[in-house]
Amino acid sequence: MQDRLYKDDIIVQNMADFLRIFGEYSRIRILECIMDIKYTVTDIAGFTGLSVSAVSHQLKLLKKEKLVAATRDGKRLYYIVSDKHVKEIYKIARKHIEEFKKDITPEEEEDEMYKTFMEDLEKNL
Repeated sequence: MQDRLYKDDIIVQNMADFLRIFGEYSRIRILECIMDIKYTVTDIAGFTGLSVSAVSHQLKLLKKEKLVAATRDGKRLYYIVSDKHVKEIYKIARKHIEEFKKDITPEEEEDEMYKTFMEDLEKNL
């Protein structure tokens, strides 16, 4: 019984670590960008409005967690979401939020965006 609890704790911790990756705005934007099409870091930076450095850093984390795969074509590296589970999790989360957001007024949404922006800003200072 104790071994099973320990194994479950490890699985739950791994799940928490995995889901934490989805908890950052720039990583979600990057995943959206490369959901079905391979792009270079420069392409992704252009599409998302993030710096090349920020995209590279986030891709490194996503790749480490095996959410993103990289393929080389000559000197260029192309990135794409690596498996269907990541796509499914993204789609389910998006659908959930879109349904939930129907009940939020524009003022409440703006306040939530401001709060998130300020929290991110404080983290990065």
